[in-house]
Amino acid sequence: METSASRAAAFLDDQRPSTPSLVLDLDVVTRRYRLVADAVPGGRVWYAVKANPTPALLAHLHGLGSAFDIASFGELTACLAAGATGAELSFGNTAKRPEDIRRARAAGVELFVFDAPSELEKLAAHAPGASVFCRLAVEADGAAWPLGRKFGCTVDEALAMLGRAADLGLRPRGTSFHIGSQQRDPTAWDRAAAFAAEVIDRGRRQGLPLDLVNLGGGLPARYTADDAPEAHVAAMGAAIRAHLAGVETIIVEPGRYMVADAGIMETEVLLVRREPRTGALWVHLDAGRYSGLTEGDTVAYPLEARRDGARLGGPEADVILAGPTCDSDDVFGLSLTYRLPADIRVGDRVRLSTTGAYGNALDIQGYNGIQLPRLHVV
Repeated sequence: METSASRAAAFLDDQRPSTPSLVLDLDVVTRRYRLVADAVPGGRVWYAVKANPTPALLAHLHGLGSAFDIASFGELTACLAAGATGAELSFGNTAKRPEDIRRARAAGVELFVFDAPSELEKLAAHAPGASVFCRLAVEADGAAWPLGRKFGCTVDEALAMLGRAADLGLRPRGTSFHIGSQQRDPTAWDRAAAFAAEVIDRGRRQGLPLDLVNLGGGLPARYTADDAPEAHVAAMGAAIRAHLAGVETIIVEPGRYMVADAGIMETEVLLVRREPRTGALWVHLDAGRYSGLTEGDTVAYPLEARRDGARLGGPEADVILAGPTCDSDDVFGLSLTYRLPADIRVGDRVRLSTTGAYGNALDIQGYNGIQLPRLHVV
């Protein structure tokens, strides 16, 4: 397993913690942050907290200069505890609780997103005078998770609602989009930025003082050798220069890109069995879909088997991986190919890399009473 999370791997080698354990390597986070910050006018990143809300991670990012994209009052509280101010937060959930809007505004949050008239009315009622931006629906072909149906509106709808925002006493600032999580087509940035530029240009001609574009997330992590995070950062920067050079405030909100490759999960093999009907080789681990490995049937985590503290080599076989619960959906490897040494056995360990995003953030506490992965930050 090739991984850039060398400190995390060294920690697992040296400490051999009990399993399951997730180790986050902050050196990887630092490198990723600086690469994006260098590509963005103003040099600031707004980390998407939903990807991984670990307190030590948030504090580290804030120390690097990060602001934060939040989805709830709970995430707001976590960011404030990490040292952020309300002015360093953008409330990026398009369907917010009225109480959370009020509390966020009282905490100093200035930026709020919307994509529907009802949300705009809610913001006017509970965050009077706030700055708002409207989320566009854009094509997300090439993304592992397109995100296109639940969120966003058309350019014409955005312009109408931004005008309405001004009438309601809010401050219309601009627009946002999201090209889909784990976007693998670098040209997606150019197409979406052009739509955003249309909103800004037409809005200004209508007399709206629009000065902000939020490019959301979508930068990929490196699950395979073909994934190219650096090329996507360059493509994003080129799209900003080509279409948004006249926009005063540019926001980017990477989440997965920032933390996925920083994480390594170490698990133990609990069971190895052959499926009677098909002969498929099943390997049951002490972590699974409900405990840190939520996305394993959409993106393939790189694997490394280990025995007695050393890497296990030899001929490999296709395997189906299963988690430790009694839920038959606690499985991955049915739609993607995973391979492990053919002589894998109970008690061996399996390391899964690129597991720092949407793992511990989505753990289901207490399901089957099974231990969740222990978290280590290095």
